Amino acid sequence: MIADIDVRHVLPAIRVPTLIIHNAGDRNVPVEHGRYMAERIPGAKYVELPGIDHIPFVGNIGARIAALAKGGEVLVSNTVKDLVAGSGLTFEDRGYHTLKGLPGESRLFAVK
Repeated sequence: MIADIDVRHVLPAIRVPTLIIHNAGDRNVPVEHGRYMAERIPGAKYVELPGIDHIPFVGNIGARIAALAKGGEVLVSNTVKDLVAGSGLTFEDRGYHTLKGLPGESRLFAVK
C-alpha cells in the first residue's frame, strides 16, 4: 500500500528543514528516488551513504557503531543525535572514530 502513495506533487510545498539519507546500494528503493526528492524539496540536504540496507542506520553502518559500544550501552552517530533533537534524550560524547566504509571520522555519542 505504501508503494502506491505518490507524493511527488507536494514535494515543492515542503517548507521545513529536510534531511534525506539514502544508502547507495539500497536493495528496496533505487537511489534515484532519494535524489529526486532532495532535488524537489526546497533546501533539502541529501546524504548518500555506502551500504545496501534500506534503512540507513541498520545493518552494515549500524553494526560498526554497535560493535564499539560497551555492555549495556547504546551508541549513536552525530546524525542520529541531531535527528532526535527536542526528544528529551541526552547523550554523552564518545569522541571521533574511524568506521570502515565511511569517509573521515564519525563522532559518536552514548545515549544516557
